Amino acid sequence: MMRSIDALPTRALVSWTIATTMGGSAAAVTCIDFDDGSQPCDFSLTTALRDEYAAQGVTFSGPLAYDGGGILDDCASFGSPARSGSNFLAFDDTCIGCFSDGGTPRDTETIELSTPKRWVSCWVSGGFTGTTVRMDLYDSGGAYIATKLANPSAGSYAELNAQVADIGELRVSEIGGDPSWVLDDLCLVDDPGAADCLTLSVQNLVAGQTATWTVTGAIPGRPVAIVYGFQDGETNTGGFGGYCATFDIGDVSVDKIVGLPVADATGSASATFAIPQQAEGVRVLMQAAEQSTCPGECVSNLLDEIVAE
Repeated sequence: MMRSIDALPTRALVSWTIATTMGGSAAAVTCIDFDDGSQPCDFSLTTALRDEYAAQGVTFSGPLAYDGGGILDDCASFGSPARSGSNFLAFDDTCIGCFSDGGTPRDTETIELSTPKRWVSCWVSGGFTGTTVRMDLYDSGGAYIATKLANPSAGSYAELNAQVADIGELRVSEIGGDPSWVLDDLCLVDDPGAADCLTLSVQNLVAGQTATWTVTGAIPGRPVAIVYGFQDGETNTGGFGGYCATFDIGDVSVDKIVGLPVADATGSASATFAIPQQAEGVRVLMQAAEQSTCPGECVSNLLDEIVAE
């Protein structure tokens, strides 16, 4: 039987104590901050970024063979410091032939992804002036998906982000009339396709001790609900609390929540839960879901465990 979570009673959770923490790591999240090493202050001492991050599944290209953004130290004085560390990906359409190989640091910047993503984010700034930056998204087959815009004010950054299935390529360009601008802190979350969106694990599920649940593969900064129950079946959240999820557990309710941790920069979140002594030998079903995915769902694998003595 499928039950709706908002139709279930709310009761105080008195026997199990909840504490949430952040930590861990997840291969499903890739973040590039361009701070792998020291970089020059001038385009003449570098070339356009290409396959330096190919090992992370990300390659870059510009509109022509030697064109595109180049990694510079923020000593280049673009009007905005690097958002993290000291380096950013910089562009200047007026600097014709400025790269050491004769290329020009101009957009459109194409970012190709070796595996599909379900969420992408980067931060852009026009430096001394406000501007508008456009990001076009394409799927892994090359079909257009959507366009996103960011409008950073002078001296500040604005985020470009998108959450949609099967992102395979990004094309980023400045369209606000500012020839020089920068991009920093590119983050990507893998799209698992038909597989579970999140991965849930538990350690030390022992009566009278504290267990730890870990979720990986979440979008950084997103809350994750880790729930439990004791009955086979399904529970649909119906969007309650910003969660769209169908749990493979028949008796999930708002008082059967292990924790609501927030995913860290690696897409990992964990929660600890004190297991009562009397729970020894009890079968427990556990699952996790990510917030703010409606109308889509992002749910983990189901854990089916017996509380050890």
